[in-house]
Amino acid sequence: MEVVGRTIGGGVNSVAPVGDLTGDGIQDFVVGADRQGPHGGFVLVVDGASGEFIREHSGPPHHQIGWWIVKGIGDFDGDGVPDYCTGSHLSGYLNTDGEVWIWSGATGDLLTYIIGSKYSERTFGDYIAPLGDVDGDGYDDFATGWRSEAELWIIGGPDGHLIRRHYLNSFNMSAASLGDVDGDGYNDYVVGTPMNALSVRVFSGKTGLELYHIEAPDQGFWAWMGRGVAGMGDLDGDGIGDFAASAVFHFDCSGVSIIPERSGWIRFFSGKDGHFLKQLILGPVSQAESPAGCPFWWLDGGQDVNGDGVGDLLTRGWRTYDTYYPEINLAANGNTAVFSGRTGTMLWREYPGWQGALMGDMDGDGISEWAHGNDHYFRAGGLLAGRVRIFKGFAGDGERICWSAPNSTGKAATLELDGPISVGNNDLSISIEDGVPGEPAFFFYGTSEVQRPMGSGVLCVSGGIHGLIPIGDPVQLDENGYGTVKVDMTEGQLAHGPAPWKAGLTRIVQAWYSDPASPAGFGLTDAYRITFVP
Repeated sequence: MEVVGRTIGGGVNSVAPVGDLTGDGIQDFVVGADRQGPHGGFVLVVDGASGEFIREHSGPPHHQIGWWIVKGIGDFDGDGVPDYCTGSHLSGYLNTDGEVWIWSGATGDLLTYIIGSKYSERTFGDYIAPLGDVDGDGYDDFATGWRSEAELWIIGGPDGHLIRRHYLNSFNMSAASLGDVDGDGYNDYVVGTPMNALSVRVFSGKTGLELYHIEAPDQGFWAWMGRGVAGMGDLDGDGIGDFAASAVFHFDCSGVSIIPERSGWIRFFSGKDGHFLKQLILGPVSQAESPAGCPFWWLDGGQDVNGDGVGDLLTRGWRTYDTYYPEINLAANGNTAVFSGRTGTMLWREYPGWQGALMGDMDGDGISEWAHGNDHYFRAGGLLAGRVRIFKGFAGDGERICWSAPNSTGKAATLELDGPISVGNNDLSISIEDGVPGEPAFFFYGTSEVQRPMGSGVLCVSGGIHGLIPIGDPVQLDENGYGTVKVDMTEGQLAHGPAPWKAGLTRIVQAWYSDPASPAGFGLTDAYRITFVP
């Protein structure tokens, strides 16, 4: 499903699920678009079953509603139907008060309009995080703020009153609902404070007091920790919602990383007390392949996109892969990527555009869909219109298996996946880390698993009747023992061989490398079991 804009000079961009507005049991959603110049932008409400527009809201001149963010915010007015809103960093020509518009999901009527100066001399509306009912009055609430201000406002239904305000000594904050983590019957929430404070903080919804916080132990490594946060559901089985937090390692998101060869990570923490659960995602080792900008700038989590029963994660990158697109004669940036919450493997990635969301189950198969917003999409006739596309969730993942033994350098070589395992994206690279510097290596795959000691490691792949099938050409490892091959899933053995790569099929991938100083003269990496997604 896709929604394409209709106007010149602006385009459909932002997207979010809103809940079932039509009563058909299918998730509906909202999209937003900017009309540049004197225009005010607009918000479209879309039927999730048919893709038809339910209603449209247009903004006053210069307000640009819908461009930056739209959100479903739960039942804000208490009528049993979920409601929705948009935020903008403008509230008129050259007015940066910021604003939030909230509409009834049932009728489309404007429930309330809040300008930043109503509650403070500071601005807000730049980001919005639905929190559920934090104060126990029966109406759902939300958090909002502005990326250049150090305050977070908690706004309550049904009239948009100020519940509380946090001053947290940090810009570029993020927030997410956790559910009830302290057992008092009220929804609690997590706030990322990436600048100055360098921490993640969890607050009581009932009192607004801090329950605990996670400090960044080293500013050099944890720069901008908490730039994105997301509720993930119960990951550790204790009945309490857990959360993810990202660090982006970039002060200006222009591509100059303060940590060489790393573009950031995402870690998961216990909602109960904040203890570390796992780290799933790191940037690529090769600086040449490392995404420019901030690939983990925004997070959305908790929906199961690949059907394994574990909440997955969507990331939105700002100024990531600034690329020239000849078909639109424009340099566009940003991406949306979906990661497995269980293994950390990237499932999908779409360019350009920095908007997207996990959408929930829209087709009744028990698996969540996901969305990507591209404000640089040109429709027929060359008009910049923007586009939001909804992608179907699909069962698949990439999981590390087997093991590798130390080679003559004293290190155990590992196989790494750089990019998505989507055959539709066709944007996957496979690399070796910690092989033997300067030695040749090659990659191969098969259809099933074995565990057979061989060389420095274990042969993990069985080709069966098809044998072991090479992936690309042999590579020469660099001075760090690193080498990579760009995979083209549309060519050669991968597409047309005896065991092709297709969505829903499982293949085992491994790498061999020369190790003249070892007794066997070669080594093997560990391996990945990959079930490909569309």
